[in-house]
Amino acid sequence: MSEPVRPKTLLRAVNDTLRVYAASAILAFLLIFLIPSWLRWFWFTACGLLLMVSILANFVEEWRPKSRVPVSGKAVVISGCDSGFGFELANRLEELGLHVFADYMVPMDVTSDESVDKALKYVTQKIKDNKLWAVVCNAGMNDGSEIFWTNLDKIQRVMDVNTFGVIRVTKAFLPLLCKSKGRVIAVCSAASNYTYGGMVPYCMSKHAAKSFCDGLRLEMYRFGVKVVTIEPWMYKTPLTKEDATVKYITKTWEQAPEEVKEFYSEDYFQRHAKNIVKFLNYSISDKPQQVVDCLEEAVMALHPKYSYDPGTVYSRFSFWILRKLPKQFADFVLNEEFTISL
Repeated sequence: MSEPVRPKTLLRAVNDTLRVYAASAILAFLLIFLIPSWLRWFWFTACGLLLMVSILANFVEEWRPKSRVPVSGKAVVISGCDSGFGFELANRLEELGLHVFADYMVPMDVTSDESVDKALKYVTQKIKDNKLWAVVCNAGMNDGSEIFWTNLDKIQRVMDVNTFGVIRVTKAFLPLLCKSKGRVIAVCSAASNYTYGGMVPYCMSKHAAKSFCDGLRLEMYRFGVKVVTIEPWMYKTPLTKEDATVKYITKTWEQAPEEVKEFYSEDYFQRHAKNIVKFLNYSISDKPQQVVDCLEEAVMALHPKYSYDPGTVYSRFSFWILRKLPKQFADFVLNEEFTISL
């Protein structure tokens, strides 16, 4: 017997519905200056009707309770759940009655083939009469250093955790998921859609992870396996703690070759570190349960979305606009906002 997933609040549903349509209305208004006067009445009428129907359809989709699958006989594997989103999700799914294999109970280093293989064997042995219903790839690491002063091994480490970690874990458990017609859920971050100076290794690792998931979704369709991406904006988790971020950036700077440091200065680095912290502080949300809600829906909904992008209305709308602007103008805005003068 299916039961409704925890519904969104009315405010969240309204925000999700209107954030894109506000920009669409502005664009439609600007376009009227390119249309002959005798066609403008028809243009306004057509756009108005289309906008109303679209808003209504999207609102119904966001607001209506979604049926979810029964929990009996289902198991879930979660990587990266010693804290943050993964930890909260593991607790919530256990409360619902699912058999959860969390990597704080089943050690799984996503950068190690041997470790992932051991975890697979353990899950296969312990799953018994249950079916593996979902694999949640939540393990990740942050980076706030510039490419010029970041050693290649640091970049490779970020890629190995954020990109190849997702690939490694997913490929290992795919045979079990194909048997159960289950689902892969990967936390890809909003950085999978945007690239910021000073965070390039992190952003490109998330871009690659999302591309992997988008392609895998097409390939798994014939097997009935769903692939879902969660693309949250900045949330207050151990990954975004100020002291941990500054410590990592400082260590990367100290390991940079002296010939590279000569192009910068110690003052520049200090201002860069403060700028990253400033970006985190004004972008960050203290409501990580929004992400956990999306993760739960992705696991439990009978028909989950292909992607979820939890975050504040301001952050989502502002960067959606940036993506629609000419690249030269978008680069100018991002440079003014994030780039520091030497």
